[in-house]
Amino acid sequence: MTDLSGQSLGRYHLLERLGEGGMAVVYKAYDTLLERQVAVKIIRREAFPPETLPEVLARFEREAKALARLAHANIVRVYDFGEHEGSPFLVMEYIPGGTLKQKLGQPIPWQRAIHLLLPVARGVAYAHRHGILHRDIKPANILVTAEGEPLLTDFGIAKVFEGEQSVALTATGMFVGTPEYTAPEQWTGHTSPQSDIYALGIVLYELIVGRKPYEADTPAAILLKQTSEPLPRPGAFVGGLPEALEMILVKALARDPADRYKDMNAMADAMQALFPPLPLNLAVPQTEAGASGAPLPETKVYTTSGPKVSRLVWVAIGVVFVSLVGTFYLLAGRPSRPLPSAPQAAITEAGTVEADRTPVTQTESLAAAIVPSETPDVCAGATDPGAREMFTLEQITPCLDSVSKVSAFMANNIRMDGAWDAENCGELCYSPAWLVYQNGVDDLHGLVTLECYFLEKNGFDAYHLGLSIESPVGTNLCGVVTEDGVLVLEPDGKTVGSFASLAEVARFYINHGMMVNGGQLRTIRASEITQLTTNRSTPSLSELPWVFHPY
Repeated sequence: MTDLSGQSLGRYHLLERLGEGGMAVVYKAYDTLLERQVAVKIIRREAFPPETLPEVLARFEREAKALARLAHANIVRVYDFGEHEGSPFLVMEYIPGGTLKQKLGQPIPWQRAIHLLLPVARGVAYAHRHGILHRDIKPANILVTAEGEPLLTDFGIAKVFEGEQSVALTATGMFVGTPEYTAPEQWTGHTSPQSDIYALGIVLYELIVGRKPYEADTPAAILLKQTSEPLPRPGAFVGGLPEALEMILVKALARDPADRYKDMNAMADAMQALFPPLPLNLAVPQTEAGASGAPLPETKVYTTSGPKVSRLVWVAIGVVFVSLVGTFYLLAGRPSRPLPSAPQAAITEAGTVEADRTPVTQTESLAAAIVPSETPDVCAGATDPGAREMFTLEQITPCLDSVSKVSAFMANNIRMDGAWDAENCGELCYSPAWLVYQNGVDDLHGLVTLECYFLEKNGFDAYHLGLSIESPVGTNLCGVVTEDGVLVLEPDGKTVGSFASLAEVARFYINHGMMVNGGQLRTIRASEITQLTTNRSTPSLSELPWVFHPY
């Protein structure tokens, strides 16, 4: 296909070619109407016999309309479709950053592999619920944003090539798809949700092991291995893998679709179960008010006691006090003798100064001497404006030992500025608490990290909550697990309310338009967000050990 860079397809001006394959060419383009960058995928017309083109265009239109209805945080959005000189094209969300294929080559920690693919699994499950199969899940179809967020693209494209035949073939009879990621049944034209489960299992295996389970020089040889050879055990290549993880791969890559997971959500749940959930065994019922947009539940402020003082310290204080009191009474029993003292001046009613000649006894003098002075408050001013200049992070942290104190400090000392944060550390970076405190400004990610850090260090069961909306994360909050549920705080420290569970939190924000149904809910301890290198670089989304929660 001729390079179309510099040309326009209606309102879409093609800027540069991003990549191409046997079936299509992808361009970076500019939408002149909405003034945004998009990706345009043009299907190669020569991939089809001329007599099938009308059918292909009709099928492409049906698929494009179905894909445009998908709205999930980890699925690339389809905006539009059209035709250029007989070649159909899709207009999609432009995602800079490359693909997962570019990051392959060596094994990665299994935890990171799960964190990368769990959102993809949830996205595929969402598409399956809408009656759409992917049919070609592979690393090249998983885009990874600059922030490390995975998004799946090319949903249903393989179906465009199928037509009346059950197996996707080109005009030359070549199999459409990627043999190494193709389920055995797809070779005979039978595709189901379990086919996507198999393909995602291959991708997970490759990420963890560093190689595909079945490799050969020809598609036929790959099919032969799939149907005749046992699955190479992942633990034979990488040590220390949990047995539960290996069982996930064994089940996902079963030859018979009936032996695989019943659906993609079941596989995603098994992946999620590899990580311990939040301790939310809560028996307190939650009314529907918090999840339906009705008035919020009554806000409660939870405090924890400060550090416990050693018993030996209290015993020593008691001994000193008893000794002083005993000395006082011993002296009180002796005859009092006047002590020489300076005359005490007093002002008379006439306004003249007259010396107070009342003698001061030895007992009174000693009693005055042992009256303890007030202990200075080391936390004075910790919530006032300017506290950052008065305290180091280590000094102020024990002073902010309640939700109300953290809220007051955040409001008076930390400024939210997304543009400043993007300029200084990049889009959607997750700055550690010390860096947010040092700068006094960050976007909502940093504000949440800092307030959760204060609460966590003071004994609260606090977590940084990430709620997806589109791509990659729409809302960040601080959640505090209490006896009554999950107390949720906004980035500025203001209390939202108490919810019975994380699922209730998700439903509340879905109902308020701040999270999409089918998005992600993830948690992490603030103390786990740390600086990665000495040049002030901060971790991106996928580099953090998030724990994902179904809702």
